[in-house]
Amino acid sequence: MPIRVLVVDDSLLIRRFVKDILSRDPEFEIVGEAADGVEAVEKIMELSPDVVILDLEMPKKNGIEVIREVMAKKPTRILVFSSHTKEGAEITTTALTSGAIDFVFKPSWSHIASNISEFSKMFIEKVKLVARSKIPTPKAEIAETQPSSTSISRPTLRKEKLGIVAIASSTGGPRALTAVVPKLPEDMPVPVVIVQHMPAGFTKSLAERLNKLSKLTVKEGEDGEPVKAGYVYIAPGGIHMRVSGGKIELFDGPQVKGVKPAADVLFDSVGREYKKQTLGVILTGIGDDGTDGARVIKQFGGKIFAESEETALIYGMPKAVVKAGLADKVVPLHQMADEIVKEVRKWI
Repeated sequence: MPIRVLVVDDSLLIRRFVKDILSRDPEFEIVGEAADGVEAVEKIMELSPDVVILDLEMPKKNGIEVIREVMAKKPTRILVFSSHTKEGAEITTTALTSGAIDFVFKPSWSHIASNISEFSKMFIEKVKLVARSKIPTPKAEIAETQPSSTSISRPTLRKEKLGIVAIASSTGGPRALTAVVPKLPEDMPVPVVIVQHMPAGFTKSLAERLNKLSKLTVKEGEDGEPVKAGYVYIAPGGIHMRVSGGKIELFDGPQVKGVKPAADVLFDSVGREYKKQTLGVILTGIGDDGTDGARVIKQFGGKIFAESEETALIYGMPKAVVKAGLADKVVPLHQMADEIVKEVRKWI
């Protein structure tokens, strides 16, 4: 069966460009196109495409409005076009936390002219990846703004560091993090550190978005910053993050398994630092980043939770740790925050 694609962009040139690229691959069937948000929703409802390629800045109804309406009415796999600007990062992050699965940078015509083959290959691979992902859960089922019912009473906190929760996610991660982080209670007695595979600038927008939804303070990690309870630290895009001596260290270096920041780097550091009171959590994502780091966490007595196949949009990273025999628990996304809290309570 071909991958049925709907192309949505207010630019006729972009629509033609996208259709031309995809038409070269026999796995794709272009089932329609739309020039604005209103037409996009109508076509999605009518045609039930496997993948929608969606521009975010459109007349009548913008891309975010389209995503939210579609996710409420008929959840669909969506790949969005993004720009390299700060505003582009913000709107793309909103799209990803609202239900879009992934994004590609919309290329300039000068870039296309000199890199058409490279862009076409990347674009085709990205559309196929989105097509293989699960259809997103309807937004209503995520209950993203409701804190976990399992709060943590801490009348006599010990002064030494209690432990740490480290989370890894990739494709589909922004939406998964939106289902987990805002549900963590405000009395969370340990810091949370996160690697989400995103470019520089986009992780800042993700942190700001999650901070608005959460009772904890969510921010990008800064070099030399002490990690504290009540805070969630997201690794900045394009640089590795680890924890050493209770402080964040940011450092440049080669990609690990093709990514930077890498969960393997973060997990390795927290496993050695916090030992038995380390919880590594692997959410949706392609590849196996986090597996080697999870092995270190286990070696030092910590625990690993993996998102279940039934809820992971891309069952790659969680599958890798399960297949390696490293997962102590396999948890559906909607239960992950509660399971994290239950584990942390054991440390008090």
